[in-house]
Amino acid sequence: MKRRRMSAECEMDHSYAMPNVNDNSNALLKKIQNVYANKLLNDITLVVGGISYPAHRFMLCISSDVFETMLMNSTWSDSHQEVIELQEVQQCIEVFPVFLQYFYTGVITLEQSNIMPMLVLADKYNVKDLTTLCVEYMCEHIADAADQGQLVTWFQYVLSLNQPTTINASYYCKIWQDIDCMEIKPPWNKLLKACRNYIKWNLDSCTKCFNTFQCDILVGLLKQSDVVVHDEMQLFGCVASWLNYQSAEKLLECNDSDTIEDYMSSLTEHVMSYIRYPMILPRQMAQLLMVPVVKQNKDFFVDKMAAAMEYNLIKTEKRSDSEHILECTPRLYTCERWGNSFRVRTKVIQNYQSIKREIVTCSSLFDRERELNEESNWVCSLYT
Repeated sequence: MKRRRMSAECEMDHSYAMPNVNDNSNALLKKIQNVYANKLLNDITLVVGGISYPAHRFMLCISSDVFETMLMNSTWSDSHQEVIELQEVQQCIEVFPVFLQYFYTGVITLEQSNIMPMLVLADKYNVKDLTTLCVEYMCEHIADAADQGQLVTWFQYVLSLNQPTTINASYYCKIWQDIDCMEIKPPWNKLLKACRNYIKWNLDSCTKCFNTFQCDILVGLLKQSDVVVHDEMQLFGCVASWLNYQSAEKLLECNDSDTIEDYMSSLTEHVMSYIRYPMILPRQMAQLLMVPVVKQNKDFFVDKMAAAMEYNLIKTEKRSDSEHILECTPRLYTCERWGNSFRVRTKVIQNYQSIKREIVTCSSLFDRERELNEESNWVCSLYT
């Protein structure tokens, strides 16, 4: 009996002797943070915007592929320098200390005021984990970006990073269409799609950033039929505002009034050609005559308005050319002429899951030559 008890006790003691894994990584991280905070043992200094930032080659290299190449590749002139000056734009200069501190702490506060320059720095120095954090933040704050006039800037920045070597007119249409985000790699494809869809489906919420559109990108948007907008008049007003902004910007570059006038006349005809004038009600046409851009380009707009009046008031022979078909195709208008308003009673739409609702519209709204006021049932899928 005694031998058995001793054996059991030995087995019990052996079980208590199993190795115990202790995670003390937080203490190590605090030591690294302390080295940075107290500027200890630094072996390199980064100068940004005239301000010196003591740092450590080891931390720079393990955090950034670009810094690793700069500091470890002997063919680079900076590899043996103890002081390196980095050229950054003003917005990036302001957030650089927070950017550098992230290398040592892994902690960063992202907000609307710093997200764009932080993303620029993260992408420039190829800090992949920070890039992913920035993109995730932006995807979750799309509506806030539109409200603060930044959304179009986000959208165009992603495009600038992923532009093909050859660009033609069709490219600016494809960027607005759901073609697998044009084979753009993660995480940029997710952000591009989120920005694009919000702009197309909530154009009335993007008025604060509408003027920041690049011309070709705006034209690509105007060519789309799946743009959600109150009516064509609202879209006309947005483009007119955009033209006024371009005129003001041109005045800062050039003092020659004749040059500016010729430039704006050409730009107006180019962009305003994609407004769908037949979709504007005849009674709304009179309002167009009071718009300054129309007064300044009467010949161009009178021709467009005459063709629209003819379409709305006279049963002319239908043309088959693609340009005519496009301008006579309604967009996704939300005004009562094109459909009914309705409410969706739900607390949250999670993970882009759809909610289906039925609405009724008049068939005659989509074919002006039909005399019967038939009703059509539609099943709509709503998304966040």
